[in-house]
Parts: sequence; C-alpha cells; structure tokens
Amino acid sequence: INPSNQWVASNNRHWFIWYFRIENVPTQSDKKLSKKVEIQLFASTLIGDHIFTINAPIMSGGDFAKAASAVNQMMGTLTTAK
Repeated sequence: INPSNQWVASNNRHWFIWYFRIENVPTQSDKKLSKKVEIQLFASTLIGDHIFTINAPIMSGGDFAKAASAVNQMMGTLTTAK
C-alpha cells in the first residue's frame, strides 16, 4: 500500500497531506468501471474542533501532479467564517 505523508502550510493553515496506493481488490461495482482508483490523496486540517478533509481519488492512468495541484488550490482558497 506504500503510504506517504507530510505537513504543509497553506493560507496560514497547517494541512496534513497523506496518500496511499490502493491494491487491486475487485468488487462488484468494478465491473462497471473502465478505470479503477489507483491512489487516494487526502489533505486534512483542523477547523475549530472538527477535522476537514479533501479527498482526491486518482484513477489508473491519472495524473498525480494534476490532482495534487487541484487539492493544493482548494487548500489555498479555503476560508472560514466565525
């Protein structure tokens, strides 16, 4: 599964970035999909006493850098109101 993680700062907020490869475990719904999820990419942060998580599944043949860029953009634009 080969997990990886790191802490990063974005827009004055600390994020825990973590991802892992998914083993090829066929399910009934897989038969309907032409591509399978290969990597799960997450970005998590604390907002008050809650954990906020962004999830970006990367399909087989997908572009990790493109998904990471989209997650990074969401991290940078997150704002909260009091």
